[in-house]
Amino acid sequence: MQSPGKHEFRHYFCSGCGHEIVAPVSCGNRFCPVCSVGPRLRARDRLLELTQKAREVCPDPLRMLTLTIRDVDDPAVGFRLLVDAFRRLRTRQLWRNRVRGGVYVVEATGHAGSWHVHLHAIIQGQFLPQRWISAQWKRLTSAPIVWINTVGSSRGAVMYLTQYLTKADVAADDLPVLSAALRGSRMFSPFGSWHCLLQKAVRKSFLCPCCGRSDWVHDRVFDKARPWDGFSP
Repeated sequence: MQSPGKHEFRHYFCSGCGHEIVAPVSCGNRFCPVCSVGPRLRARDRLLELTQKAREVCPDPLRMLTLTIRDVDDPAVGFRLLVDAFRRLRTRQLWRNRVRGGVYVVEATGHAGSWHVHLHAIIQGQFLPQRWISAQWKRLTSAPIVWINTVGSSRGAVMYLTQYLTKADVAADDLPVLSAALRGSRMFSPFGSWHCLLQKAVRKSFLCPCCGRSDWVHDRVFDKARPWDGFSP
């Protein structure tokens, strides 16, 4: 992985007016302070749109749910155990009757040899007793502690959720281990009816601040020596 001080960048040019922007090339570290900003903001925009659409099609309230498991030695193993337990929780009849859908992210804190892995989710549906969730979660993971609360602001809930996508409260030396454990996993995962809503959502293109076009040419194919007029990507 590249260090922030030696990060690579690529130049892009608007095919309409030639306006130039500079963007970092991904180094593969999910928690890199340089190249993680763009993915986090894009995920935030998609989740804001998702929560808005969910509230348009269903009046059921949103709730924040936090689930955890016992500390583990290997964060990759912890992530798999946590996500699998949450999948099995969603198969329970009461959950299926009362929860329409939602979205979740996974976070880990701690240090090498002792990782505390937990899941944060926004769920939409009817009232689900915390006592019932705790009892089911204890059966699945032997960890009964859960937290659930009604969401007041959709934006506030999304901001809370997305802060865990590219931020880790661990020592710098442990970040590569945690990033490697998350490699290949989605930044956020919808479930239930929200999965269909996300599939229907239109991805937003980055518009040129000068001319409003969304067609960009990167520096590998653009020759800065040639005049801009008449350029065709």
